Amino acid sequence: MNSPGEAINAIPVNPEIGSSIEYIRKKYRLYHFKHHFVIYRMTSTTIDIVRVPGESMANKRHL
Repeated sequence: MNSPGEAINAIPVNPEIGSSIEYIRKKYRLYHFKHHFVIYRMTSTTIDIVRVPGESMANKRHL
């Protein structure tokens, strides 16, 4: 994958691709690629992209 957009498009194909970060927020997952993270949450009908921070910004206060 070369861009954040490609990573975001991979999530609906494989929603479990990211690691659970429920210790930070319930139902949230984190998918790391290159120098970014995709933070998303899943419901029974949707996948919501919450944020796409760079590595230097990926911590609890940016969720």
